[in-house]
Amino acid sequence: MSARTTADIEALLRALRASGTADELDVHFAAFICRTSGAPSPALALAAVLASHATREGHVCVDLARVAGEVVGESGIEAPPLSQWLRVLTRCDAIGGPGAHKPLILEGTRLYLYRYWRYECEVAEALLARATRAAPEVNEAAVRDALSRWFPQQQEEVDWQKVAAALAVTRALAVISGGPGTGKTTTVMRALAILAEVSPRPLRMALAAPTGKAAARLQEALRAARAALDLPPHIDAQLPREAATLHRLLGAVPGSTRFRHHREHPLPLDVLVVDEASRMDLALMAKLPDGRRPNARRAGRGERTQPARGG
Repeated sequence: MSARTTADIEALLRALRASGTADELDVHFAAFICRTSGAPSPALALAAVLASHATREGHVCVDLARVAGEVVGESGIEAPPLSQWLRVLTRCDAIGGPGAHKPLILEGTRLYLYRYWRYECEVAEALLARATRAAPEVNEAAVRDALSRWFPQQQEEVDWQKVAAALAVTRALAVISGGPGTGKTTTVMRALAILAEVSPRPLRMALAAPTGKAAARLQEALRAARAALDLPPHIDAQLPREAATLHRLLGAVPGSTRFRHHREHPLPLDVLVVDEASRMDLALMAKLPDGRRPNARRAGRGERTQPARGG
């Protein structure tokens, strides 16, 4: 690395740090990438800072197309044009394409830290596998009969709550979304009641959410829905009473990123309902498939317009 290149990179990192666009960890990471890249440059340093900082802002990656040619934050630094920036990055030994084992992964115009790229792949693979799989032990005739009783036809239009409940009962994965007051909670409670009714054996169910406040809201909402439905005692007895945070449910090991429940020691559950699923941290979401039995059902609940943690 020439003295001029070193000076330019150091000046850029100082400006990013002074403006609050990057923190100390981002700066150290970018300096490491430049030292090990084989082709250090201010453009590389800027990309590394942005990829690192994005993860602490709750994003999975940085889309360079959104930054290229623009002034970065309050730093006064203008990002390179996209085509020029990508040419620089593809020559860097520390950056690889999808499937490479490098500190940074460039997929199209999106730049990831390797760990987050791997998390995204694992989550996508797990969700796709579940989405295409039917739930086990489904008696279709019994399900149709239960749906007609829990969702009596009152109008000619499609009853989307009934459709959502049918998917939650018959598929290994269901996502129930809608704005406030659209009946998500009632739909979930009726779906759980149908599962309890048609299952040939008692089901082990759990409720979870990303945070303690979200878990408390879910618990209270489902308590109210249960009371309003006046469930038969034998069904009511199977439904979960409490909601937990995902960390508590999976059994977070203090002082580490590990959990007591994982692929070799999955949660002893048949049904898991996760509220505010779009707000889940990607790293935690990647751990969740490992912590459940392969044939367990999962229902995600949330609003379509709810801000997501990754993007």
